[in-house]
This record gives sequence, C-alpha cells and structure tokens, in this order.
Amino acid sequence: MGRSGRRGEPASLRVFVAEPELHSSLAPQDSLRLDLFQAVAVTELLLQKWCEPPPPARLHLSTLIQQILSLIAQYGGLTAKEAWEITCRSGPFRNVDVPMFGKLLRGLAANGILMQAADGTLLHAPLGETIVNHYSFYTAFWTLEEFKLVHGTSVLGTLPISYPVPVRSLILFGGRRWRVVDVDDHAKEIVVCPAQSGRAPAFGGAGGAVHRRIHDEMHRLYRSSETPAYLDRKAADLFREGREQFLHLGLDRTSVIGNEADSIVFLWAGDQVSNTLLVHLQSLGFTGLSFGVGLLIEDIEPAVLRRRLAEIFITAPPDPESVADSVPNTAMDRYDSFLPADLRSQNYASAKLDTVQTWEVLRRIA
Repeated sequence: MGRSGRRGEPASLRVFVAEPELHSSLAPQDSLRLDLFQAVAVTELLLQKWCEPPPPARLHLSTLIQQILSLIAQYGGLTAKEAWEITCRSGPFRNVDVPMFGKLLRGLAANGILMQAADGTLLHAPLGETIVNHYSFYTAFWTLEEFKLVHGTSVLGTLPISYPVPVRSLILFGGRRWRVVDVDDHAKEIVVCPAQSGRAPAFGGAGGAVHRRIHDEMHRLYRSSETPAYLDRKAADLFREGREQFLHLGLDRTSVIGNEADSIVFLWAGDQVSNTLLVHLQSLGFTGLSFGVGLLIEDIEPAVLRRRLAEIFITAPPDPESVADSVPNTAMDRYDSFLPADLRSQNYASAKLDTVQTWEVLRRIA
C-alpha cells in the first residue's frame, strides 16, 4: 500500500501473483493455485482487520545477545544480575529465566564474545568488541546465508536455507530433486546426490512463516463457492480453476492423496505445524519436504501413510526440544551460532515447533 491514501483518498492495494500453466507433468499441489489462494486469504483477513500475533513462547535469544552487548556498550559494563533484570525480569525476554540466562552468558564467554572482570562486571571480549564496533551491529535482522550445493567435485550453485535440512531429506534445485548426503553448517555446504526422478513440485522462497489462520482461511475458500469481487477476470478464472482442482483431487473428502510413488498430506495448519511434522517424520526415517499447507512424503502409499500417521498420533506428543535435536541447522537468526547447542535447540523449538497443535492436526487426519 505504501504511500497511498495520504491525501484523504482511499488506500489502494494491488497484488500480483504468477501462476504456472496447467499441464500433465505438474505436481498435484502446484495445480491448486496455492499462491493465489494465499493472497486472497491474506486479503480477506486484512479486510477483517486481522494481523498475525507474535508467537507467545518464542525466546528470541539472538536479539537478547544483541541487547546484552548493547547494554555493556551503553553503561561501560554491568553485572549479570543487572543485565537479566533489565532484559528479562522487567524487559521483553520474560521467557528467559535465570538459569537459562546464566547458560547464555557462559556460552558467549566460551565464544570470546564476553568476559567478566574481577568485580563481576560483564565486558566485551575482543570478538564482542569487534561486533559492537561494526556498523552492521545496528540491525537485528540477519540476511540468510547461502549454502553451497555440492555434488561430487562440482558446485551446483547456492541456495538460501531457512528450513531444516536433515541428511536424506530432499531439496529441489535447478528443476531437479536432490537427496542430502551431508550438511556442514560451519562451512555452509550441503553435499547432495541425484534423487529418484519424477514430477518435481515447485517449492522455494524464504518468506515469513505463515500463520495457521491463513491456511485455515485458504481451506475455507477452497470449500466455499464465493469468488471475491476484487479479483480481476484472469485472477477469477484461475481462482475457479484452483477450486475445481481441489474438488478433482478429492481434497474436500480426504487429507492424503497419492502422487506417483509418493504421498501428499494436506494439513492446512500453518508453517509451524508443517515444519514440526516434517522434522518428526524425518527423525523416524521418512523423507520428504514441506510446501506450506502440507507435506510430500517420498516412497509411501496414501493408505500406508494414513496408518503410520495414526500410529504416531496415539503416542504422546514429544518434547519440542527433543524434536529440535534432530535438526542439524538450528541457527535461524544473526547471533544463534554463539549459543550452546542445547540453548540453540530450545530457541529453535520455541520459534519453529509446536507438537501440541501438530498432534491436534494428526487427530483430525487419523
């Protein structure tokens, strides 16, 4: 919307969506016009004056590290107790208790970020001093680092990674499927080999996480008969086309469908649930990838996948941190690499995993 509507006129919003032509080799989920339906769902929620709430349990430890470094620069040093009271007890990081804060400080000291004077005052260590004195310190956000994709002796290219990439998982790159052989998070390198050929679904992008209510609104739009009046003629045609494909695939009756040798499970529950289920399935030996509203699981028939999901559902939801332990690249934000491994898992789990909601979705599917 930008600067529109500043002279008493109504604000204007234009959304442009690129959709592929339908053809026989297109993966089923790519025929649903998911991008268009998500754009319409967000617009409908905007008209209802709804906005995504922040995740209440997220730890934001990377930002906390930046704030600790800032406080030391501001006051010329302060004690651990003072830093905790400012940032956590009375500040925005109320999910961080004293033991976790102490572990965070010890991790920063071990990485050469902080040091402690004889009187207990926290000070910048040499690496911390370098970080604070660089102009980039004034931004809290972190540009995604690109991982090199390597096959044999060849570098295929680079890819910004914002999702878990366990060994044996799948990556789509250059229109082909690749299986992950090894991940070197320190060197930012992923070793891959060609995966079984087949219709490659179109995944990609590094946008923000999609809230559950948006996916729920998308699902409602697919099941309804209304066509929003603000769609232009081409968008309205594509919108009806996506709804016809939804009914053609039987998604009004089932959550799991087949695609050649693979199965697709539609969750309609937000990226956090999709990520949680994908990570958990990968820890159990499944291979697949997420496309937001659902997952593609490789080499399994729909009936078998339904049965396996039902078996998973009858077990108790796992602890999110134990699920996060199976993810090799849990560094999401700028200073996450300075966190001890257990804190990095906790931090990742607080942002990316929700086992309780995931098990609620499994109940519906089962």
